[in-house]
Amino acid sequence: DSKGPAFQVRPFPGSNLPAQALHRANPPLRHDNTEQPMPQTNEGEFLKFTNVRKTYDQKTLVVKDFNLHIRQGEFVTLLGPSGSGKTTVLMMLAGFENVTSGAITVSGLPITKTAPHKRNIGMVFQNYALFPHMTVAENLAYPLKVRSMPGAQIKDRVAHYLKLIELGQF
Repeated sequence: DSKGPAFQVRPFPGSNLPAQALHRANPPLRHDNTEQPMPQTNEGEFLKFTNVRKTYDQKTLVVKDFNLHIRQGEFVTLLGPSGSGKTTVLMMLAGFENVTSGAITVSGLPITKTAPHKRNIGMVFQNYALFPHMTVAENLAYPLKVRSMPGAQIKDRVAHYLKLIELGQF
């Protein structure tokens, strides 16, 4: 499919979202708006992309009128062919790429012009970006240590998320 990334929305394991969050009445949103967009609602809205565009050369849009509304606890997967804008959208969310136009909000607060280190958003890069000399748990704990979180809290949080994603044995 060369029309861009499609979005699959389902509750995150352990979330308390209602079953209807798994199946929406409207088809998934596509970044080129070829499908009907998801219903617009502020109730429980967590992450919102509004008419986001990105160009690197001021001529060709690599992301065109991207609109996405995600409620707290939803798990969203971006699917699409190479070059369709998936990574660019995530890089704009994390703040590693600037938005050419449009807005990104988290919990109703604009983050489009917020520095990456002030967004409190984690990023897992598609290229190898783990510390090879560390275990999975140590890699997860590293950013928490950098933020000076207490050791016991780091241990609990890492254990919780490793169990959640079924990687506790690693």
